Amino acid sequence: MCHILGVSTSGYFKYKKMIGRPNKDAILSAEMEDILNESPFNDNYGAPRMQLALLQRGLKAGICRITRIMREHGWLHKPRRKPKGLTHPTT
Repeated sequence: MCHILGVSTSGYFKYKKMIGRPNKDAILSAEMEDILNESPFNDNYGAPRMQLALLQRGLKAGICRITRIMREHGWLHKPRRKPKGLTHPTT
């Protein structure tokens, strides 16, 4: 069957073993949602602060992964506008 479908045997059995398990992104997003729902002040968490909160709960994740998950769920806010050189010396 694997030969006909063009799938390796080990890949098929790995897929079969992982069918009922939630993936790591689902676990992280559920934990992030718990963190955001703990307090109304947690609503303004960005990716670095979320990473620290996850580390306190014993979960390791990178900034890019956390940013991606937060962006997918709409939890990431737009960055504030940075002023572009309000004071320039005139020469």
